[in-house]
Amino acid sequence: MDNALLDKFWALKVIMDELREKCPWDKKQTPASVQTYLVEEAHEAAAAVRAGDPEEAADELGDVLFMVLFLIHLYEEESRFGLEDV
Repeated sequence: MDNALLDKFWALKVIMDELREKCPWDKKQTPASVQTYLVEEAHEAAAAVRAGDPEEAADELGDVLFMVLFLIHLYEEESRFGLEDV
């Protein structure tokens, strides 16, 4: 993984930390409450792939990636597991 990509992942982690600290919606989320969004985003990504729309697929896959990383973040906060374990 090149440094630019690592920097982007780090920036995303910083954003997640800030949202968990400052955003009321993000503060109350748990793995159980977020899992429905993961499924929804996965369905939207699959629909974009089936439609043959690469721009929409990229956008929806970004949403899926964000939800996966957010779930990992929530589990890290609970000291259950981290990105390295996934």
